[in-house]
Amino acid sequence: MMGNLDVAQLYERSSKSANDWNDFDLIAYNIQIVYQDSATFFGVQDLPPPGVDDDILNAQEFTDAQHEETFQLLHAVYVAREAPSDDKSFIGDFAAHLFRVLRYTNMAAGRFLRTMKTLYFSSCGEERDMEIDACIMEDIELNGREIVLFSLLIQGDKRDVDGGALEPEPQLIAHAIAAFNINNDALIHHPGANPFNSKIIPGITMTGTMPTFYKIPVTCDLVHAVHLGIYPPQKTVVFAHSPDVPRYGLGMTHLGNRGIILSCYEAFKQFI
Repeated sequence: MMGNLDVAQLYERSSKSANDWNDFDLIAYNIQIVYQDSATFFGVQDLPPPGVDDDILNAQEFTDAQHEETFQLLHAVYVAREAPSDDKSFIGDFAAHLFRVLRYTNMAAGRFLRTMKTLYFSSCGEERDMEIDACIMEDIELNGREIVLFSLLIQGDKRDVDGGALEPEPQLIAHAIAAFNINNDALIHHPGANPFNSKIIPGITMTGTMPTFYKIPVTCDLVHAVHLGIYPPQKTVVFAHSPDVPRYGLGMTHLGNRGIILSCYEAFKQFI
């Protein structure tokens, strides 16, 4: 019987964009995803109340909105639900409204959202570029100079609108490896800044408006293994949480889901 290393060595490691990663690439680089319940993942017994206006929690549709903020967010929810199969732009549009309302993006923290941001990814000795559906970046000041770092990654699940689309989880993890490396490159070239040996990169996949949350640990050793196309002996365990809602397939369009999902977003802020 072959050991774990021998089995993993059977999986081909080839140069590819992060957008082309699949479950076999996770096995090939010794990466495992472990799902946790809410209390374990967020580290709190009870989810915090969502920090949004009650109008967002009570209005069924955007036509029922009493406030501008509610109208804009629920209209984005509606567009995400009704988007035609050839339109994938709704992911970034929805994310922009959602994270503004939730105050993930704000001037005080220097955080802003980018959509279809290009990242560069070194795989098996070759440089690849790819796009992330949305990401939150942070503009910080170090020693009197500004530096911009990736803070949160958002990858849409396009399988409902594109029959050839891949699972979003492996793509999100590959993007996290790229973002870690890009952040470190920025820090290395910034006087007085210290690059990371390891860091948890927070990420979210979205199936329509239904999120799954991830804490992705990335190390310099993992980046090096992917760059060279070799099997890393140290297993990378990614923790994930899918909100426990009454109508999973309806995402935030269902009022019974909305409060729970927004509370999960509130609890997830601690990792940004």
